[in-house]
Amino acid sequence: MVLDTNTALALWWFDDPRLTRLHEAIATRALEPIASPPLVREWQTTLARLAKEADRPATAAAHAFDQWVTVLPHPDEGWCQRSQLPLCRDPEDQKFLECAFAHAARWLITRDKALLRLYRHRLLSAQLSIILPEAWIEAHKTIVG
Repeated sequence: MVLDTNTALALWWFDDPRLTRLHEAIATRALEPIASPPLVREWQTTLARLAKEADRPATAAAHAFDQWVTVLPHPDEGWCQRSQLPLCRDPEDQKFLECAFAHAARWLITRDKALLRLYRHRLLSAQLSIILPEAWIEAHKTIVG
């Protein structure tokens, strides 16, 4: 499963109570989030900016990410072109799609509207479900208790 940056922030920076069950699924290893170096860089940059703005240390959130997220290689540009992935309207979001698809993730959990628009694309729908975190929790109650 791939978490976009905003979902990871909601889990580990903002401690969003609506995502408690998703957090529990990750903490019990029922779900194993993956990321690639470009996703990690975005996470680190965004987290550092938020910490500076809030004048609050980012240590706990950074540690949680490092503890629970497995970092895998990002597919090379040639693979991305050959895979014929659809293009996301926001080019900054494409890396999440590439990581999820390249590593055969079942879910890309996001609140990003540009990514969510792709959930029925014919090249993705059979392999990857792009879903809101709250919708994932509702659909997978047996995994998250």
